[in-house]
Amino acid sequence: MKTLVAFFTVLVISGSTPSHQKSGDDKYAQLVDYALSYKWDAVKNEWLVPSKVIYFYNEQNIFVQSVALSSMTNDTISRLSYYYNEDGRLVQYSTQIYSSGNWINASKYELTYNDSGNLTSLLLSNWKNGAWVYDRFQHNYVYNPEGQLESFETQRWSGTIWKNIRIEFYYYDNKGKITGSLAKDEFLINTYQVFYYYNEFGKRTGMLVQGWDKNSGSWVDGYRDTYTYNACSLQIGRLRERFIKGQWVNESKDEIIYKSFYDNNQSLKKIPVCHNGHTIYVSKNAVPAHLVHGDCIGECAVEKKPERQTFDEKEKSEKPPFTIYPNPASEKITIKFDKDECKESKKVELTDFYGKLIKSFDIKDNSDLTIYRDNLLSGKYYIRLIGKEVYSGVVIFE
Repeated sequence: MKTLVAFFTVLVISGSTPSHQKSGDDKYAQLVDYALSYKWDAVKNEWLVPSKVIYFYNEQNIFVQSVALSSMTNDTISRLSYYYNEDGRLVQYSTQIYSSGNWINASKYELTYNDSGNLTSLLLSNWKNGAWVYDRFQHNYVYNPEGQLESFETQRWSGTIWKNIRIEFYYYDNKGKITGSLAKDEFLINTYQVFYYYNEFGKRTGMLVQGWDKNSGSWVDGYRDTYTYNACSLQIGRLRERFIKGQWVNESKDEIIYKSFYDNNQSLKKIPVCHNGHTIYVSKNAVPAHLVHGDCIGECAVEKKPERQTFDEKEKSEKPPFTIYPNPASEKITIKFDKDECKESKKVELTDFYGKLIKSFDIKDNSDLTIYRDNLLSGKYYIRLIGKEVYSGVVIFE
């Protein structure tokens, strides 16, 4: 249930936790290097100099700590440390303040789970007078049969006993995405609600928080977050706006910068990179240069369509009457035509992703056609079979 844990981390510290991108076999990854946090100066109508949060990882590239630096002096301000159990579940995260050369405890969150791996409690304690003092306790988590969180209760420590202060309910769409939450106080009176918004790739693009106005008996806009992503669907920014006097006003924003990790073993020869809206495969040595130019590691979330087409004929969208192998390929590809497909003269063309012609071959029979890569760069290309109708297939050169 790491996804659930990450969600509660965001909920508790009221910030955005950027995602990490890893390949299925962990041969390459994009890890958050640091984030810049800006505050809005309403008087000067500009963003103030940002503070910086640096991220640290263990040898397994698991996020274990972040350190906040002053925007003015670059001095260390605080740090947030994460601790995991042997199953890899987050069991504690704590904040400390740096003062006069020493780390001073500030707050601590402790998490527990049931045998199914579902979160069952979250205890917040604050450091006061040399000891940990209870502050808030989240418990009585209820999950539906799909393992999705439906509700939980929150209590506040009064100094002698726990007092109920809130119960929160969660809602999902038919794809399992959380769409909203509703919080009520101990008397089941509305306190606030949250709405979540996603793009077509399932990435969260926004969050709207509304508070309950007891006088008018209606919901009032509080603040909203907007999330932005790079071409590889990694979060690179967050903007928070607050609704003041009938309009949305800037409050804060984050910019997230990633660093790359990739395995140096010989089995990993090529790494996918999203370059100008197209996925290409480059050597490990070429990755840094691509990143400097704004590319990202991983496949593009959206492949740009070719800017121009070479032919006016209507292109068939169904499965083409030929097979390309191997695909991906290193040095050459072979095109095997379906039986009886090439009884009449046709043409096969190799084009780049923009439709630019690279090679052309006249086809008069059903024999296999071999096309050599020569000096083509790594990336995606089109194979087109052109006759009365046009069919196309994608080939990847690694």
